[in-house]
Amino acid sequence: MAPRSKEENEIIRNKRKAEIILVALELFATNGYHSTSISAIAQKGGISKGLMYNYFKSKEDLLKEVLLFSYKKASDTLFEKMQAEIQYKSLKDAIKTVIEFFIEMMTENAHIWKLSISLSMQVTDMPDVQTIMSKIFSEAYLRIAFLLNPENPKTVEAEARIIAATLDGIALHYYVIGASYDLDAVKNKLIEDLTSKF
Repeated sequence: MAPRSKEENEIIRNKRKAEIILVALELFATNGYHSTSISAIAQKGGISKGLMYNYFKSKEDLLKEVLLFSYKKASDTLFEKMQAEIQYKSLKDAIKTVIEFFIEMMTENAHIWKLSISLSMQVTDMPDVQTIMSKIFSEAYLRIAFLLNPENPKTVEAEARIIAATLDGIALHYYVIGASYDLDAVKNKLIEDLTSKF
């Protein structure tokens, strides 16, 4: 049997790294970043703790990769879906679609959003992670601004920031309060209030 090529080794390494990121995402979201040890991630991922450090320099380095991976996965899917849906819609319909898609993704990818919300309050002692979180928040509102006005997103920047912050607040309340939170009523009221302004 011929030895694996450099490219084959790289493919295997990237696949294994992605598997570890998914395990870490699950544990960070469920147990919290500070309560999750590298040993727990290694054990659940089926590798030794020592081997973990061949993939990631530190737990914080792993967290940065988890954040970038989860944000890209969630936001790219949402953005592409929304862009396809709203390109021929009025501004009111575009706002309605943005909110509906966000709520849908928020409920379908709860682990990603829970992690993001939880970390946003914990990262002041991790400047690199705080930089990534800041970038994530900035990109979110810029994408909303682009969806609202592709020709001149700057003109709706404030509205986009308000929508992004409101959606983050809804997500926080929904995850904390749980099943008794009337998400449909909140979504419908938000759509009614925002669309009446345009």
